[in-house]
Amino acid sequence: MREFEHRKKVRRIVYSRLSVVLLVVLVGILAKASYSAYQKYQVSTTAYQDVAREHSELSSRKGQLENDIARLKTKEGIEADIRTKFGMVKEGEQMLVLVDRGTTTQVVPAKASAFDALKSLFRR
Repeated sequence: MREFEHRKKVRRIVYSRLSVVLLVVLVGILAKASYSAYQKYQVSTTAYQDVAREHSELSSRKGQLENDIARLKTKEGIEADIRTKFGMVKEGEQMLVLVDRGTTTQVVPAKASAFDALKSLFRR
């Protein structure tokens, strides 16, 4: 009998309005905390993707710069760089500059239509 009364007392406490309100408040706090953690996860994922993309771009740029440094360590590389940047030539060499003439623009007169011929009759 005491066991039955004890169960009844526990049920009365668990199903009371105060315990239900406390449980709803606790669930609300946990839901807010998990939503906040989710938002932080989204921000950090975006930041990680940006940093990863920047890292790959910098890695490729580093490779290009290392190739340029290796090329500039040779005498031929230095000479080629000076020739392209400053347009210099060695003594005794001559520089030939080719200029593209392009296409000539000639105005081709349009053929007059029959309507234009009639209009020209009435003009003075």
